[in-house]
Amino acid sequence: LEKAPAPLLKAACAGADGAYASEAAKEMLPGAELLFRPDFGAAFASLENGECDCAVVPIENSLAGSVTEIYDLMFKHRFFIRESLSLPISHSLLGIKGARADEINTVISHPQALAQCSEFISGNKLNKIAAENTALAAKSAAEKGDVTLAAIASKKAGKLYGLEALTENIQNDKDNFTRFLCIVKELYVPTDANRFSLTFALEHETGSLYRVLSRFAAAGINLTKLESRPMRGRSFEYQFYLDCEGSIRTEKNLDLLCALSEELPEFRFLGNYAIC
Repeated sequence: LEKAPAPLLKAACAGADGAYASEAAKEMLPGAELLFRPDFGAAFASLENGECDCAVVPIENSLAGSVTEIYDLMFKHRFFIRESLSLPISHSLLGIKGARADEINTVISHPQALAQCSEFISGNKLNKIAAENTALAAKSAAEKGDVTLAAIASKKAGKLYGLEALTENIQNDKDNFTRFLCIVKELYVPTDANRFSLTFALEHETGSLYRVLSRFAAAGINLTKLESRPMRGRSFEYQFYLDCEGSIRTEKNLDLLCALSEELPEFRFLGNYAIC
């Protein structure tokens, strides 16, 4: 736990400059070189292959919920969470120069952004096109040069690709945040760590999940998130993902995790990190 962490000089992100992931990476890792990859899987692969020191990816949004693909990739790769950041998200309707908001009939963006702006989209009867991320959506809208097509992305992305903000703050709720993770290969627990994450699987037995969760309650550990994901190759069996408040430097927390790691059929500790 006390070993000094290696410097994070290169970070992989999905998409292109101007994506919200790039904003999160710049805030978490000032001065790091950003390597943009076409999708989340490619960002994880870059970390696996040693092309970068970490990957910065979204894990959940306060309006649209979890980014389920990231959970699946976390189960697949044996990586750890180094840091977590909640980034405020403000979406704009971005059009080419000369476009008007009342002319737009189609919007392009990442499915999460489309979901976060669903009320605006349905209220204006707009068609939707899914893109790999918001920055690539802005780039695509700029390249197409169609006055009836707009991207949903940040104003920063609009400026990067020469688009104008036709309408700002179009998300369903102004209090909109996305939580990003900095993923690394080596475990490091900072002294200010206040959140830990783990995954596990259970036997198909009555009360098996209850018995596990009750032990967290008995230890006084507050669960902040519980997510289940289907297990590949095992029909209707599930992997559980937990976020909990606290530090494994606390003896009772460490004792519980050690006991569960020995008792459960599958168990993985994903990291103990600070929430920013």
